[in-house]
Amino acid sequence: MANSSGVQGGLGNGGQKGAPFYIGRVKAIVLNPYLDNTKIPNPDYKTAADQGKIRFERLYSAVASTKYTNENDFAYPMFSFVKQYPLINEVVAIFYGPSDGLNDSKDSQKLYYLPAFALWNAVNHNVIPNIAEMAQFYSNYKTTPGYQGSAVNPPEFPKGNTFTEAENIRMLTPFEGDSILEGRFGQSIRFGSTVPKFKGYNEWSNTGNNGDPITIIRNGQGSVTSPFDKFASTVEDINTDGTSMYMTTTQMIVIDDLSNFPMKTYGSPVASTAVSNTALIYQKPTANNYTSAADQDKYTFNQ
Repeated sequence: MANSSGVQGGLGNGGQKGAPFYIGRVKAIVLNPYLDNTKIPNPDYKTAADQGKIRFERLYSAVASTKYTNENDFAYPMFSFVKQYPLINEVVAIFYGPSDGLNDSKDSQKLYYLPAFALWNAVNHNVIPNIAEMAQFYSNYKTTPGYQGSAVNPPEFPKGNTFTEAENIRMLTPFEGDSILEGRFGQSIRFGSTVPKFKGYNEWSNTGNNGDPITIIRNGQGSVTSPFDKFASTVEDINTDGTSMYMTTTQMIVIDDLSNFPMKTYGSPVASTAVSNTALIYQKPTANNYTSAADQDKYTFNQ
């Protein structure tokens, strides 16, 4: 594969040698058939296959931007089975791959891109705008009648049409062997395990054996582990996160006060005085506690 300036070999569009791969800054992305916040057809949208394609400006290249005159002025997402489309001004790797015209021409290619570079290693966004565009943006704002901003509180540089930066959203702390999937807004899925050496650092390693599996699905980040470090990672907390699902094996997950979780599906809210500082534990059927099929999924409260 060629470098960013296209010096080294490799077949590009139409079989031309020296076709580059690019480092590109995203300038526009197709998410639906219409222009943002309008019913005006998006000229970049021809079919559903165009969803996710981007316009970009090249970085590390003598050519600053594409001319937008043919299909290869766009780049398309590399993956179809998982999607996290980039935000405006996130930076991606762009390279040639086969196009749907491959059966008509063995050299038929188009540009693809990979997910955004983790420039800040942040979950919410990894935008790095063009500095000239930023300067122009803030200059325009300052000349707007009634402008109330300041150097301390400048307006947010746009990262899309609706996306707003959330500085409090932090990435999850990984433990050895974990597989973690994170969204931009505090959602996550962790395929993890009990790690006794980190007892006290997470909510699931106080009981059980090293390597016992646990799956945690979280929707909405709660309080963070280190409120003093703006960029520190955090771990899930069933007592403060928005909504949680814990699929455990041998772990004990302590719920501080079940009155915070009224379980209205089952009727009246649970009185806090009765369950304060308790844990809801799955008790596997044994000879002592299994009397009928009704005991198959028995739960107990451990004080």
